[in-house]
Amino acid sequence: MSDAYPFTPERFAELKEIAEAEKRNQTIKSILVCGERDYVLSSNGDKVPVSELEEKYVGLYFNDSRYGECEEFTSILTQIHEKLKQNGESFEIVTVLLDDEESSFNDTLTKLPFLVIPFEDKSIEKLIRYFELRSFPTLVMIGSDGKTLRNNCADIIEEHGVDAWEGFPFSQEKIGILEQKAKVKLEQQTLESLLVKGEFNYVVRKDGIKIPVFDLVGKTIIFYFSADWCGRLFLPIEDYNKIKSKYPNSCEIVFVSRDQDEDSYNDFFSSMPWLALPFDDPRNSFLYKTFKIMEIPSLIAIGPSGKMVSEDVMMLLIAYGADAYPFTEVRVKKLQDEIENMAKGWPEKIKHELHESHELLLIKCGPFRCVYCEEMGSNWSYTCDECEFDLHPKCALEQWTLESLLVKREFNYVVGKDGTKIPVSDLVGKTIILYFSSDQYNELFLLELIKEYNKIKSKHFDSCEIVFVSIGENEDSYNNSCSSMPWLALPLVDPRKNFLEEIFNIMESPSLIAIGPSGKIVSKDVRMLLDVYGADAYPFTEERVKELQDDIENMAKSWPEKIKHELDESHELVLTKCGPFWCYNCEEKGIHWSYKCNECLYNLHPKCVLEQPTLEFLLVKGEFNYVVRKDGTKILVSDLLGKTIILYFFSAYCRDQMFPPKLFEEYNKIKSKYPNTCEIVFISNYEDEDLYNNYSSMSWLALPLDDPRKNIYEKPFKLIKIPSLIAIGPSGKTISKDVGMLLDVYGVDAYPFTEERVKELQDDIVNVAKGWPIKIKHESHELVLSKCGPFICHNCEEMGRKWSYKCDECEFDLHLKCVLEQQTLEFLLVNGEFNYVIRKDGTKIPVSDLVGKTIILYFSAYWSDQIFLPNLIEEYNKIKSKYPDFFEILFVSSDQDEDSYNNSYYSMPWLALPLDDPRKSFLKKNFNIMRIPSLIVIGPSGKTVSKDVRMLLDVYGADAYPFTDDRVKELQDDVENMGKSWPEKIKHELDDWHEFVLTKCPSGKPVSKDVKMLLNVYGADAYPFTEERVKKLQDDIENMTKGWPEKIKHELHESHELVLRSEYCPFICDGCKEMGRHWSYKCDECEFNLHLKCALKKDDREDTRDDHGQNMAKEGYVREGDVCRKVECIIL
Repeated sequence: MSDAYPFTPERFAELKEIAEAEKRNQTIKSILVCGERDYVLSSNGDKVPVSELEEKYVGLYFNDSRYGECEEFTSILTQIHEKLKQNGESFEIVTVLLDDEESSFNDTLTKLPFLVIPFEDKSIEKLIRYFELRSFPTLVMIGSDGKTLRNNCADIIEEHGVDAWEGFPFSQEKIGILEQKAKVKLEQQTLESLLVKGEFNYVVRKDGIKIPVFDLVGKTIIFYFSADWCGRLFLPIEDYNKIKSKYPNSCEIVFVSRDQDEDSYNDFFSSMPWLALPFDDPRNSFLYKTFKIMEIPSLIAIGPSGKMVSEDVMMLLIAYGADAYPFTEVRVKKLQDEIENMAKGWPEKIKHELHESHELLLIKCGPFRCVYCEEMGSNWSYTCDECEFDLHPKCALEQWTLESLLVKREFNYVVGKDGTKIPVSDLVGKTIILYFSSDQYNELFLLELIKEYNKIKSKHFDSCEIVFVSIGENEDSYNNSCSSMPWLALPLVDPRKNFLEEIFNIMESPSLIAIGPSGKIVSKDVRMLLDVYGADAYPFTEERVKELQDDIENMAKSWPEKIKHELDESHELVLTKCGPFWCYNCEEKGIHWSYKCNECLYNLHPKCVLEQPTLEFLLVKGEFNYVVRKDGTKILVSDLLGKTIILYFFSAYCRDQMFPPKLFEEYNKIKSKYPNTCEIVFISNYEDEDLYNNYSSMSWLALPLDDPRKNIYEKPFKLIKIPSLIAIGPSGKTISKDVGMLLDVYGVDAYPFTEERVKELQDDIVNVAKGWPIKIKHESHELVLSKCGPFICHNCEEMGRKWSYKCDECEFDLHLKCVLEQQTLEFLLVNGEFNYVIRKDGTKIPVSDLVGKTIILYFSAYWSDQIFLPNLIEEYNKIKSKYPDFFEILFVSSDQDEDSYNNSYYSMPWLALPLDDPRKSFLKKNFNIMRIPSLIVIGPSGKTVSKDVRMLLDVYGADAYPFTDDRVKELQDDVENMGKSWPEKIKHELDDWHEFVLTKCPSGKPVSKDVKMLLNVYGADAYPFTEERVKKLQDDIENMTKGWPEKIKHELHESHELVLRSEYCPFICDGCKEMGRHWSYKCDECEFNLHLKCALKKDDREDTRDDHGQNMAKEGYVREGDVCRKVECIIL
């Protein structure tokens, strides 16, 4: 590969010229000498000089012992080599062994009587390329002058075997003589010359008895070349038996095996009624070579004279069957003429019920497989070019019968439920429905089919039968299916199943095909017809369907053209004439007429729209007409009629969610207030029995675990989320799909969930709302009274509706009760049974003992910053020593495990909430805790006093207690008074260059959340990060830009001009890789940006002056005029 460098066309042309020159000047040395090696090896390892091969014919034999063909070829080549040596020819063979392992190379070397190039010699790769090696074995013939006579003689040797020595040195003239001798030999061919080789003068029967070849002379012999590993693709037993019955002593078949092991040979031969050559018989390979068999199975016919009659016996049997015997040209010509004459009467185009989508064309063709009878054909077929569908002319034109569909050799019966075999002949003259269904059959459909089947049988007695055709091989599933079906079936393992699936093109399961009394297909749409018309569709003929359609047309005249339906109250449904569709409500097929929503593209049966649904319609499916109590007792659906039923839908994917929080409580309230008027039915798609039992063990009813009715949660209710609760009224009509929300908002008062009841409750709220304030302050937000849809209260985390106090900026909502009721310590810290805090020793302290005290809520965790904790402990002890009974700190942990929690709490002298306590998440959300540690002060009244406790403790220490605005104001006033006595300017030894100026610092309130961006853009000039400072810097930049060029060329981006642009968003400078904002020099084509300073920068200065020529301040100070002051700010 390196010789081709630099890979230019000129270099390739040069290499080609070199290669051609090498071949023109080729010698045996140029081929075999490599570097310092000028020898080859003999089989005993001796070095033989290449010079000894000059002026000799040399065969260059490329051999790889991993290929079985090479071993056989080596044996023949060895015999040819010996013959030529005996004949005095000056001929040597040099082997190029391509074995990867040296041990394999050495083993092969000892078995070869030829010379060999040493193992892994560098010349081997060169020789492979030089002679363009394509296959194994390859024998390159080199003449006595060192030039190549023939690139590969292997094909000549393989064709003629050892006799090929007579063609040496394989020139065209010699090969012509060789082929002439072979032709003469072929003309003199006899059965004995093919089948007698020394002591091998017999063939064998299956029982091992030897039959002398002499007994076969004078017969037509068919050599059957095949092997077990190619399968029973073509095993002409039926044709053989027909020939033998008609010509008992004139024909035999002899199996010529290509099997690799004796067990496979015996297994395959045991299935044949004819003769064979024994396994490992040398005549096997001789016959494969003699007849040049390249693929199997293949059949060759040898006539009574021993001459070959036909090489296409397989094709002739496919086309004509046993009639092709004795396979002579005269016989074949006669059969072809007969078919040609028959074909003149066949139609050129036909429509066929097996392929109704396209016309079938009569064509003359080669071999094909008939879709109907699954047998091979040739010469003529009825074909569909689009679908690769072929039928024999006889299969396309003959009238079908039930027997032609259901009888295949010994398979001439169907079976009853008890296993009794029913002859197919007993079904002739009846309407037969073939029922195709898989192992995963649709149980609900099966129940409906049994119901309609029983109706048909009761009305038409023995004129109809269903035959179950199982799609699948699972025995348990098959037995389970058959046990629930009242009809007949094909056996589980039956060749007719695949045949029927293929000819009827079964693409979905279940499918039903109706075969009429005459054996002709009546309908492929039996499933749809049963869905639409039920048992009335029988016998499924076009005439019957037409009658039913006319009846529907007459009925449709009385149906309303447009209607509103509870499934989609936002749109009108339009009565539409249509083709087949799926009803969105009952999930069954319909046809002819539907009520359609053109916007949502769904359809409903007219009966589903116009008929009033009932509870039985929803919950009764065949024998499934009950629900169960938690003890397993069955409650009939009929016992629930006249009650309000809440369907509670749950799904496996929400297994980690709780039930709607108020469901248990509100259900019990409803039951106590309205004892016999309401029930809940739990409907889950769980397949896990333990999980199902966990949920269905509540105080309500449920559908059983493996119940086909469970899929009603998808339709007709159009559920968007799970879990969901749907209320069905006493009339069976859906009352509400928002039961969960109604219970959350109104509790038990929402019962019975009707529109009228909800309207009453809403009116009550509207009347009450008239007295509420329109705006209020709550913590840091102004909240506005707003009419709204469902929301989650930020305070109590429960659902609300209709009215909320809302902050539009923060998407923050509160219930009116949570806003208007005064916050207390109990409100924050009492949640059901969680009405205490704990000491380090685990002692529970009631929350009531803390009422009236100042409480600091300390939000922290073991993994958070612990630097502040020692200071907090110190200040806590100071406050406790001064106000022992008026102050506590309460640790609210964010730790995830007990060890971390214990490590955190170990060093703290105050109280805490337990590790797994639901109040923690409530407190974090209530106070919007975004980072820890954080501290919140709750005053004696229970109201929030301060959220800046940490800053106040840092600044004022324990003196900040009780952290009220008044106390902070007192402390600030004290500092102000002290400040009046301090000098305005001083000199200090830390910086004797400048004066320090007494300055009032910021308040401690946040001035910017964008400090990182401001430092990236403006550097230290951004200090003190106030809006005023940022505005001044922006104005300075705007003024500076007036003197900057609009366009520049820059060495970093020479391909395009850079344009001065105002940038709204931050960018990364492609020069210094730092952030910039407001203005950049930009390439619009490449998204390339430079800071203005990077685009226009001056030479770097070594002094301490800035860009304006002013002295720069010392690090850590800011220069303002002639005065420097220390940077005093806190950047979080």
